[in-house]
Amino acid sequence: MKFLTKEHWSKLNAEQTINKGICFENLVKKLLIAEFGKAVFQGTRDSWDGSKDFYYYSQQKKYWAECKNYASNIDLKVLASTLIMAQLSEIDTILYYSYSAINVNTKAKLLLNANKKGKTIYFYDDTVLEQKIFQYWDCIGEEFFPEFSKENMQFKKLEYNYETKCLLYGNPLDLETTIEGYEIKHLTLFKMFEMDICIINRENSSNKVTFRFKKLAQLKTQFDVFPEHMFKSKTEIVLAPYEGKIIRLWLIPIKENCTIPNPYINDRQIGLPKNVEFKALESRHSERLIGQSYEQYLSNFKQNVLFDAIKLKICVFYGNSGTGKSKLFQECLNSSKVNGYDVVDFGSLNNSKNVLSVQDFIQRLLIAIYNISLDMLEEIIKALKFQKNNDSFIKKQPEYCMLADIFSVTNDLDMQNWISQYLDLIILKLAKCKFLIAIDNVQFFNNDIIDLLDSICTKLVITKPCNTKFLLTFNLDYIKKDSKVSQLLSKYTSDGSLTYTEHITGFKSSEECYEFLQESFAIGEVFQKTDIEYIAKNLNRNPFYLEQMIYWLQEKQVLEQRENSYKIKNDILFKHLIRNIPNTVYDILLERWNYYQKNSESELEKTIILFSAIHLYNELTKMDIDELNISWDIVTELERMGFVTVEDTFYHINVKFRHDLIDKFFAKMYQAFSKKTIDYENEMNIMLRSNDTRYYLGKLYNEENESLLSNTQISEILSLHIDSRLSYEFYLLVFEKILTNFEYNYSENKIICINNIYQVIVFIHDILGNNVMQKSVDKLLHKLKNVQELFSCIEYGKMLLYISEAYDSMGKYQEAVQLIKDYKQKAFGEQNEKLLSLEQKKLISQIYNRLHVYSRHQVSMPLENKNIMDYLNKSSQIADEIQDAVMQYVNYSDRGYLYYNLPLSDENHINTILYWQEACNIYEKGNAEAKYINYLRKKTQLALLAGDSKKAVQDAEKGLEEIVLSPYAYQQTFFKWWFYHALAEAYLLCYKSENAKDIEKSLERACFYSDLLESNKKFYYLQLKAVYMYYLGRYDDAIELNSEAIRLIESSNYRLKIASIKKQLIENEAVFSSILKEPQNNLYSQIHTTDGLFNLPCM
Repeated sequence: MKFLTKEHWSKLNAEQTINKGICFENLVKKLLIAEFGKAVFQGTRDSWDGSKDFYYYSQQKKYWAECKNYASNIDLKVLASTLIMAQLSEIDTILYYSYSAINVNTKAKLLLNANKKGKTIYFYDDTVLEQKIFQYWDCIGEEFFPEFSKENMQFKKLEYNYETKCLLYGNPLDLETTIEGYEIKHLTLFKMFEMDICIINRENSSNKVTFRFKKLAQLKTQFDVFPEHMFKSKTEIVLAPYEGKIIRLWLIPIKENCTIPNPYINDRQIGLPKNVEFKALESRHSERLIGQSYEQYLSNFKQNVLFDAIKLKICVFYGNSGTGKSKLFQECLNSSKVNGYDVVDFGSLNNSKNVLSVQDFIQRLLIAIYNISLDMLEEIIKALKFQKNNDSFIKKQPEYCMLADIFSVTNDLDMQNWISQYLDLIILKLAKCKFLIAIDNVQFFNNDIIDLLDSICTKLVITKPCNTKFLLTFNLDYIKKDSKVSQLLSKYTSDGSLTYTEHITGFKSSEECYEFLQESFAIGEVFQKTDIEYIAKNLNRNPFYLEQMIYWLQEKQVLEQRENSYKIKNDILFKHLIRNIPNTVYDILLERWNYYQKNSESELEKTIILFSAIHLYNELTKMDIDELNISWDIVTELERMGFVTVEDTFYHINVKFRHDLIDKFFAKMYQAFSKKTIDYENEMNIMLRSNDTRYYLGKLYNEENESLLSNTQISEILSLHIDSRLSYEFYLLVFEKILTNFEYNYSENKIICINNIYQVIVFIHDILGNNVMQKSVDKLLHKLKNVQELFSCIEYGKMLLYISEAYDSMGKYQEAVQLIKDYKQKAFGEQNEKLLSLEQKKLISQIYNRLHVYSRHQVSMPLENKNIMDYLNKSSQIADEIQDAVMQYVNYSDRGYLYYNLPLSDENHINTILYWQEACNIYEKGNAEAKYINYLRKKTQLALLAGDSKKAVQDAEKGLEEIVLSPYAYQQTFFKWWFYHALAEAYLLCYKSENAKDIEKSLERACFYSDLLESNKKFYYLQLKAVYMYYLGRYDDAIELNSEAIRLIESSNYRLKIASIKKQLIENEAVFSSILKEPQNNLYSQIHTTDGLFNLPCM
């Protein structure tokens, strides 16, 4: 202070030898009375009280006043706790009174945090406090400074009557972050950062200042800037006495080696944080959103999600790898920030070092939405312990307990109790504040987090107004059917009023492909229009594929980079190669990897170790790479080639695969890929990470302890939540261990041993796909072919039935028949089936039924095949004998299907209805509850056959409802696929224009589930869509869709259906193409439109 020197203050403090702060608080109390009136502010108790010293609560506003009598400058941590507590207690205004100066950096950060949460802060520190004291000297001076005289004082006008500070921020979400925040260290091309300019008025009068940037034209060639109106010649800002304001700006570097612009206040330059460098990136790594379709997705996101201020809105982008979802996700984050949303980005946390738990997820969410840090949480926890004997204050502030208790959770039960007690508090916070909860790759979260996410959204839907929005992306390559995440995806893509949804499939046209290549690689005139059209039509329109294609051409020595653009080196070779580009991502990566191996033999071993470690741990820090004794030059070269990306975060330099497709490529290229890292770590006596996955992989790869993996241990391993990236290797490794340990575990407990085999086969099928499952099954059957005891085990037969179902779905009908035929022969031989046990009879009834179904799929006229019909008759005979209602229902259902494909002109088609009615009668008598969803399917089919559009709609909608609600629901993805097709068909039976929206939604959902199932029966969807296009008057579209359906059915191996479906499509085509729209008297299909124009599919 200038006048009230240390000597004056030391005399003031001398009166209180125990607590010098009491005297200072008395002084502040007098100031508050002088400014706000007597008895307005009240002092707090001596015990801990939320870090405030005085408070005033009125109906309009709540104030806190904090007193700090420190001798030295005060840093952020000392004051931040008050801001945190004020936020939790919904305080509007905080007044900081401090004898010493508060660091301007601290003020700026506090003001920024307060600005985000709608709080107001005033700082009365050092000379400003002195001014306040002199302002009310008559009330304060003589009592606290009796020896000081104001006479003859000369106040000099300050050269600068304001304080300024510029902060630069990124937006990570890190549990370990302190209150200091996220100041950036590096600028990255096309990556948004935030610039916050703090201005604090130091005078007891209003102050008008001007804000601007110089060299605006140059600035806008280097950055995209938001909001644009703040980047004009000058902006006037008015500050009330002692008021502080924050100007929030966002910039995106669009040019390499750009310079961060200095802001100016009253033409005085504001200094920038030191040591912020530009991280140079080659232009080919552009992260900008390119393509008209992607720009439209972004525009729709803003319009349909961000601009809805009333209710919860969710944006869902889903698609396969390499289609550009992550770039679109990043652009949506940028738009959200610019439009005033605080972004809570969980994108990078899905790939964290350990599998994220519900507790981890909630901790990170709380830290983000309360803008709090671990050190501040520690203060809350200490305070709660101090307050345990006087909790009336705490009871009024449940959010204190919520934040503290989350760190006391030690088990699943604790977590459930915490959620039950506090979830509604989180919902209220989210509804009140403007957050965007953003999760890239939702499918990597475990089921508990998926359930929590669904609960949060369900509660927010009924909370209005709701300011928070969600942005979710799903990668279909990692989603298994009927999983929690597939159910979440289907739920939130089905409600158009709640969700804006897009299926991201890549660029829509050759023009977009060219624009992407031009922007990302500056290809100039390298490609002719015909080249791009050929690539887009015949190869791939995915951004990742196009990127890899350029690398491939460069490594083939036909392209070279000159002055930031590409030129052709060899025209003849280029024209040859452009027609011989590998047509899959895997093939193009294989050739690129072969090129690297040929040119980097000396570094190959370390490179493979590096890739293996990134695969195992998802990402490595520079410290990890140094510990692995791998040269950074290798990393630099791999980054140049586009295999890895290097990210400078706020705490580490991280290295990861540039794309998950590269990770998948190397995982398939090298068997036991993680083992390379595990063996290398063992040799070096290190372990970079310690988590469950790493522990069990190490145990599974431990060749010395093969016999140690018991049935119980394998069951435990199979219960783990495994990172989808590691699932290919992990489940195949578990499978190999099961085979290795089979003799020991089978002798220990046959049932558990077989159930473990069954479970791992299911995992391999669901997660790794049909082909991998078939290879695994071949190994399994070879291993077990001489274990005769197995065939007496019912569980083994059930497992083989599951495998046969998978074969049938793959179109491998003969293999399916042979598998269960062999099992039946070895299990039952020539035994008299009447002498079998009840469980054996149930199983053999199922076997005969499946033999019938798989066999009939191979022929066009199963009714004329004696063997096929014998299988069904035997199944029915056994089911009737043991009164197995489930199998009786199934057999009548399958008998109906034998007549379902007959033409309407064949009088036997009536048997379809007769047998299905009997199936329904059996169900309605009881004991077949397991077939409830199938029963609803039969009711829908019967309504369609009867031409009853209204009832068919009701039954289909009931089926969709019960798939979600019924405890007997199974194969949920398949049945949703079927019922949505049926619902569209029900509306089309008797087309009415007022049903157009319902038809469109049903068809969209039918297409969605076709993609999710990777269905080989998309001709059904195309047939329905073509009929709908006709009714809309879009005849050319109808013809095109119908022609595509014909092409698909002609290439299908679904022999039972080929002839009937093709006949239906040809009859429909005649109407689409004709001028006269006359009803057809002899339509083929048993299900057809009531106007007599079109066949509809018998699904």
